[in-house]
Amino acid sequence: DRLQKGEIKLTEMAHILKRVSEALDAAHAGNVIHRDVKPSNILLTDKHFAYLIDFGIAHALGSTSLTATGAAVGTFAYMAPEQLDGDTRDARADMYSLGRSEEVTGHWLREFGRRDELVIATKVFSPMGSGPNKHGLSRKHIMESIDASLKRLQVDYVDLYLIHQPFGDYYGSWRAMQTALGEGLARAIGVSNFQPDRLVDLIEHNEIAPAVNQIETHPFFQRQIDQDVMRERGVQIESWGPFAEGRNGLFTNPELSEIAAARGKSVAQVVLRWLIQREVVVIPKSVRPERLAENLNIFDFELDDAAMQALNGLGPNNRVGSNPDEFNKR
Repeated sequence: DRLQKGEIKLTEMAHILKRVSEALDAAHAGNVIHRDVKPSNILLTDKHFAYLIDFGIAHALGSTSLTATGAAVGTFAYMAPEQLDGDTRDARADMYSLGRSEEVTGHWLREFGRRDELVIATKVFSPMGSGPNKHGLSRKHIMESIDASLKRLQVDYVDLYLIHQPFGDYYGSWRAMQTALGEGLARAIGVSNFQPDRLVDLIEHNEIAPAVNQIETHPFFQRQIDQDVMRERGVQIESWGPFAEGRNGLFTNPELSEIAAARGKSVAQVVLRWLIQREVVVIPKSVRPERLAENLNIFDFELDDAAMQALNGLGPNNRVGSNPDEFNKR
């Protein structure tokens, strides 16, 4: 109802997102995934309090009894791709859904007004490689999806439009993406989670190469071979999960902590600086103003060769997220 009453001011939206994020933090701390984060499940009171409601399809982390394999549960427009195949792995599904709240973003964009100062990126959903969605996305679906995103965002184009996963007929999906590019609905198009072999294959058999490949990249999963292949093909690597979701003791790692302390910086700042010096585009997510400021304050120092080599030698070389190749084998 609030979205129907007019523009949401920037301060109000920041407050709403903060409250919802806090609610998700509490749920996740109790090992519960909401699985249906969307605007209609955010209750706003007259006193401007925001509550996350309707845990009716919530899922207990580690439980396998609530959802049958291949059964998608949630609201399609906000679902993480894993949910489309009934495979809600962890709390990141909720964070993905929160980030899909394009209507709220659209109201903020209209208030901000200065479209040319922003870089806006969004993704098209890619169904999993099994079940009823195994044939992937049609041209019609792609075009309808980007049109819906533009309407929700209240803009005429996005700067970057991405395929989320290499599932199903991603050749057909990519041809539709090229159409969106040609019609000016996107300034650039790219992919996410494409392994080197799939990326090269896509490039070899299409007219336009992806501008970006967004893949999991962090000190414990460094993707140097992937980056070398992308560089040869003119594709920009972009990191998701630059902090490894806080796993493997990243923020308390002795080597990272020593490098950070010697420069008067945080471990997070050192990791971001390492990625930038590797020419990896990185966009860390946070809703906390102090963290946002900290993440931006990384351009007043550089890592010397010794520090870069120390980070390059960190391990283990393990994923935090799912392996897209494993989904395609289903």
